[in-house]
Amino acid sequence: MIEINLLPKEYRRRATPLHFNKKWIYAGAAVCMVFVLLAGMTFYKKQMIKNMDKKIASAQRERISLEKDIKLIDGLTDLKQKLLTRLSAIEKLDMNRGMWVTIMEDLSSRVPELLWLTNVSEEDLQKKMAQERKAGNPRNLGQAAQDTVEVTLPSRRPAVIEGYAYTLNSIASFLVGVMKSEYFDDIELAYARQENIEDLAAYNFKINCVVDYDAWLKEEYQPEVSVSSPLADQ
Repeated sequence: MIEINLLPKEYRRRATPLHFNKKWIYAGAAVCMVFVLLAGMTFYKKQMIKNMDKKIASAQRERISLEKDIKLIDGLTDLKQKLLTRLSAIEKLDMNRGMWVTIMEDLSSRVPELLWLTNVSEEDLQKKMAQERKAGNPRNLGQAAQDTVEVTLPSRRPAVIEGYAYTLNSIASFLVGVMKSEYFDDIELAYARQENIEDLAAYNFKINCVVDYDAWLKEEYQPEVSVSSPLADQ
């Protein structure tokens, strides 16, 4: 069926054409691009997070597998340090033992009759120095660092000699003998008190002195000098 519009042109309905604003088109395109970029960045970040999680998991597995080795190494390090400390202590004790053996042999050779010794001891200077450091540092500031510092003891150290004698002449003879020794210096009689020992009168005495370790070192490490005879050279 064919329809013919017989109305004049001025009365005919005109169709309105569609018009699009270019600004809105550009804005929509920009918004789409922004969404695309955001989606791409989000995907990239997620991939980075996944890779980091994988690396963290791998590192944790490696750490767990190495914990036994780390504990073994720490144990061996502690054992080595303890052994070195013990060896150092043994060396010091061995050196001091040699000193005291020589000093006690010299002292025993000067003990007269009717006299015997009950105590020969050296003042613990290391303990005294530690107490002085503690008194000067009441709050224990830096105490760990102070404890690791090795204390160098002097070569002349205070000592005490105690004993009993039946006569004052024996004590006087012993004092004279100790004064002649090269290992003892600054000898002083602290007291001589009469006491009863098993119904016998005896004198308890105490002598303060200074032990000179330099004398032992000079004697121990004195180089041997060989003297050649003129007759032997001929």
